[in-house]
Amino acid sequence: MVVVLAAGLYLALDRWELGDGWISATLVILIVLFALVGAVFTPLEKRLALLAARDAQADPARSAEYEQQTKKLALFGSLAGLLIIAAIFLMTVKAGA
Repeated sequence: MVVVLAAGLYLALDRWELGDGWISATLVILIVLFALVGAVFTPLEKRLALLAARDAQADPARSAEYEQQTKKLALFGSLAGLLIIAAIFLMTVKAGA
């Protein structure tokens, strides 16, 4: 994500201003994605790894807690996907430019 940010700034600042609406909105989306990775995805993936290890030793079937955490990961993954699509749309259309 840092490479995406650096490359995006390099490409955008050559011709555009940071104050342009589409650039500001895209940066906000990127910041939200950074926050999701740090606050949701990383802790949730660690939790799922622990649950999977626990479930593998106790019973090969997945526990209800594991399934619940998987659904949470899928929900936030879908949200992240929609944010990425919105950012790509903004960068392509350059609304307000």
